[in-house]
Amino acid sequence: MTENANNAALAEHNNGVELQDILYLCLSRWYWFLISLVICLGLGVFYILRTPPIYNRSAMVLIKDNEKSKNISIDQQLAQIGAFSSSRVQNEILTFQSPALTQYVVKHLGLDVNYSVEGVFHTHTLYGRTLPIKVQFLSLTDEDAASLEVSYDKSGNFQLSHFSSNTIEGGTSDRVVKGRFRQVVNTPVGRVMVVATEHFEDFGKPIQVYRSTMQNAVAAYNRVSVDLASKESEMLNLSLSDVSPERAEDVLNVLIDAYNDSWLADKNKIAMSTSKFINERLRVIESELGNVDRKISSYKSANLVSNNEAASQLYLQQNAANADKMMTLNNQLYMVRYVGQMVRNDKQKYELLPANSGINAQAIENMIGDYNAALLQRNKLVMNSSQSNPLLTETEDRINKQRQAIIASLNNLRITLEAQLSSLASQENALTSKMAQAPNQDSYLNSIGREQNVKQALYIFLLQKREENELSIAFTAYNTRVVTPPTGSNRPVSPVKRNILLVAFGLGLVIPFGLFYLRETLDTRVRGRKDLEKLSIPYVGEIPHLNAKQESWGYKLLLRLGLRKNQERSDNSEIVVKPQCTDTINEAFRVLRSNFEFCTNKYGKGIVTMVVSANPGSGKTFTTMNLAMSFCIKNKKVIVVDLDLRKAAVSIFVNRPKFGVANYLNGQCMLHEVTCKYGDSNLHVLPVGTMPPNPTELLYDDRLSHLIADLKAEYDYIFLDCPPVEIVADASIISHHVDLTLFVVRAHLLERTMLPEIEDFYRSSRYPNMLLMLNGTDETYKSYGSHRYGYRYGYRYGYGNYNYGQS
Repeated sequence: MTENANNAALAEHNNGVELQDILYLCLSRWYWFLISLVICLGLGVFYILRTPPIYNRSAMVLIKDNEKSKNISIDQQLAQIGAFSSSRVQNEILTFQSPALTQYVVKHLGLDVNYSVEGVFHTHTLYGRTLPIKVQFLSLTDEDAASLEVSYDKSGNFQLSHFSSNTIEGGTSDRVVKGRFRQVVNTPVGRVMVVATEHFEDFGKPIQVYRSTMQNAVAAYNRVSVDLASKESEMLNLSLSDVSPERAEDVLNVLIDAYNDSWLADKNKIAMSTSKFINERLRVIESELGNVDRKISSYKSANLVSNNEAASQLYLQQNAANADKMMTLNNQLYMVRYVGQMVRNDKQKYELLPANSGINAQAIENMIGDYNAALLQRNKLVMNSSQSNPLLTETEDRINKQRQAIIASLNNLRITLEAQLSSLASQENALTSKMAQAPNQDSYLNSIGREQNVKQALYIFLLQKREENELSIAFTAYNTRVVTPPTGSNRPVSPVKRNILLVAFGLGLVIPFGLFYLRETLDTRVRGRKDLEKLSIPYVGEIPHLNAKQESWGYKLLLRLGLRKNQERSDNSEIVVKPQCTDTINEAFRVLRSNFEFCTNKYGKGIVTMVVSANPGSGKTFTTMNLAMSFCIKNKKVIVVDLDLRKAAVSIFVNRPKFGVANYLNGQCMLHEVTCKYGDSNLHVLPVGTMPPNPTELLYDDRLSHLIADLKAEYDYIFLDCPPVEIVADASIISHHVDLTLFVVRAHLLERTMLPEIEDFYRSSRYPNMLLMLNGTDETYKSYGSHRYGYRYGYRYGYGNYNYGQS
């Protein structure tokens, strides 16, 4: 259980990548960060230069509440604040953003035609003070689009070319048209006239002219942002971003003017409807008043009635008081019935009701005002949207409810007025009975006089209302007040150079760091000694990866830039350990030899060491031969036995003789007949000889133990070059005849996931007295700390690289 826990901890340790190691790697690769920063900042600068600057202009307007009555109480005003902010102001926001207003702005400013000139990095838009000429398309409709190129000179001559339009067959035309300013010329896109503006100048470059359809132009400029300055205020912020700050200011100014004109036209519709109603009633009352005058005159002429009222002065005073009251009530009742007829008439369902109609009921007057405002809002929605608009349905429902409320209020008022008139009529009848003794003529004249007074009072009342309505038309103010005119900074809002450069700078640092981190994280092989720290196997040394090519400064530069990788040792038949040589690899083998001697002091003479690895290509043969040569330099008697009967790598050092250890194990020859020397040295080598078809069976033979015994009696050190473990059974068979096991781990070749298995070999004593060494470490990065890893090596995992036949 403990052993499994240790293996799990070892695997977890070896799979991680510490930040400190990544930082060391980044320091060693600082030039990649420099290159990345230069590229990213260059791309950022290029993006800034290629992107046209965009400027922002904003304005603030106050929406006035002109419909609030001064007689409304404070509580009612407070109750209306919420409705104003959430309903009316939202309606005004939608009005500002309506396509109808935007279309007016586009037509007024001619924004359906765009002008531009090519710059060094991007095109420059021409407008206002920067626009020298204007092109008028006289034949195109709102549904047609076209483009052309204009070249001109200061004398007023111009040349049109590069025509394209949806009205041209094929879409484009190569025709060239010449003319003079203000001359109408016929072109493939119809009749065109070029005029100079007050800011005329010669750019020396042709101007690109693009005329879009009205629908596309409206869609392009229907992007004015309108929102509340704050939740509690009635101020709106209008903002627009554009490549031309002057054009953005003009769009906002014209949009505000168009909104005011539209609101004023809607407001005057109510006044005009009221004026029409008053004029019609005046004509009717003038006719009725004339008839009453003629009746009085005819009656007096026919009956010779005098105008003497002294006899019934007291009754007349009381009767006059009742007459005044009845006259007022009749006026009220007349207006109530008329307005009620208009409200009930389905043909006039969506016509405005007369304001200031004379109905002496403030609540009904307020209801009529709200009803007219709702009708105007409904008419706006009908103009700017379809019948399926949910807001239109909601508005019509609200209008129907208001109409029913007005009808109910008028009925109640009519009943009240009729009751009051009935009461006054009873009082009049009582007075009339008291005046029974008066002449009938006076009674009739009084009746006609009262009717005359009623008509005269109503006539004067309507004249007064007409004058008030005319004054309201003359002095109607705009619905908005511009608090802040369109203004803005001369610094573009896009592209933001600082942000782009900061992002480019950050990417320049993050990209190489991320690549290094990703590569280190995905590298699952042993990178250096640090990966072996958790193993409990005795560590005897490491051998750096060193080639002759690395001696040149050019190769070192390519290696440091990561454009080259460490090459495999090209000559496996060469021994690099030489007497009195102090290069890096010789010193490494001396350190390995010293540590090896320290671990083998207790064994005395004839130490048998098997050299194994987990992977092919780990450098067992190279390590075996050079370690053996380092002992020979110390005048030790050493022999290397090539027991890798399938590959025979050691045999290459002695030119692969025909007879060797395989022939000896087969009983074909004696030991002294197959022992060779490496060159002029004292290093003895026992090659494989003839490749056997049954290497495992040969190793099981007792002659192997006799061979080892004979060698131990003659040599100080016996090194057995063996196949990799766990791939074939040879290493396990040979392990029964050895004293030590030197396990070679090749950096950047062995998977770190195999380290727990190697630890298990040691703990289970599967291979006797294991020692561990690291081969192929990268010398390039040692100056950056002991925690650095070498990397960039490839490998082929498995024993498939081994040759099973004679090579």
